[in-house]
Amino acid sequence: MADFCSRRTALSRAALALGVFSSARRTPAWDSASPGKGLQAFLDGLVESEKFPGVSLAVAQAGRLVATVVSGMADPARRIPVTVRSLFRVASVSKPLTALVIARLIERGKIRSGTPVHAYLELPTAKDPRWSKVTVEHCLHHTAGWDRAKSQDPMFRSRAIIKDSGGPGPAMPGAIIRYMLDQPLDFEPGTRYAYSNFAYCLLGRVIEKATGLGYEAATRAEILNPLGIGSMRLGRTLKDQRAPGEVAYHDSKNRVAESVFPGGGPVDQPYG
Repeated sequence: MADFCSRRTALSRAALALGVFSSARRTPAWDSASPGKGLQAFLDGLVESEKFPGVSLAVAQAGRLVATVVSGMADPARRIPVTVRSLFRVASVSKPLTALVIARLIERGKIRSGTPVHAYLELPTAKDPRWSKVTVEHCLHHTAGWDRAKSQDPMFRSRAIIKDSGGPGPAMPGAIIRYMLDQPLDFEPGTRYAYSNFAYCLLGRVIEKATGLGYEAATRAEILNPLGIGSMRLGRTLKDQRAPGEVAYHDSKNRVAESVFPGGGPVDQPYG
């Protein structure tokens, strides 16, 4: 799907199709005995009306998978249809996985919710002394002190950060953290909520230090493998690095952006 609004629209309409919300629209009641029947018609209509390339939907009830329904193309240019095994980027849905790994580490006493992130990661001295107050819990709850509405989101400022640091692109977590150590916090940690991708970047580094593993390996060991999830993996930015079975992404407005990779030039916005 092209952007956040499109995803949110699709999810809300899926909820309507399932009968989760009441609506004045004439939406057929969801039949739990044959859940795929109505959902297939719904998804087919959604792909046609909203011009989505392809959609995959799974429905669980009482902890049991009851329906997997797909519609459209995983790669329209090559006429490859979506299947139940097609891989999609999950974007910020990776945050619940990160939070689960952190919860497991807290359960085992590897870290505490009140662990100060700056001291734990042994980071260089920060320009803003309030960095020392930021805890694991603050990062989990988006109350750590960074507000992208005020100071922009460093996770999407790769070119600016590389220009500041003088290193090669794209900006990796270490470079982003060093850059943020020189920036002021937007509010006192723990005093209010502001959604923060950067806070979860820090949690990824906490996971790596606590486990001695890379983020992907730690997530597999702590969460995915015990649940029997074998196909999930870190996504890659460049189109030619897509995993086998991964869908091709499209921007509904055909926008082009400058690549964050050296010499990458203009690229389709979902890639590079």
